[in-house]
Amino acid sequence: MSARHGYHSLLDQHIADRRPIPGHSGSTNLFAMALTLGCSRKEIERHRAKIGGATAIVDLEHRSWFDMPATAQLDGRPWIRAAVGSRRLPDKLSELTTMPQAQPMS
Repeated sequence: MSARHGYHSLLDQHIADRRPIPGHSGSTNLFAMALTLGCSRKEIERHRAKIGGATAIVDLEHRSWFDMPATAQLDGRPWIRAAVGSRRLPDKLSELTTMPQAQPMS
């Protein structure tokens, strides 16, 4: 699926779910959208008008959640539920959720 079709599907899903568009510092987080779609930020920038239209309907989320599996474990349980793209979370939680995870050597 091309990024063009992918972003249409992504925006349609946000509208159907009434889920805000990912944001960062009061603007659309184009990097998060590009990561989600597996394309470049530059490619997403070409569609700002359509993204702005969807944002007018469902609003802008003040942080970005990245839909990727959290595979690191602590005591046999997932270490975190999700990576969050915000540096404004309390107690340095955002740094903890985005730090590289060291894997034990066997």
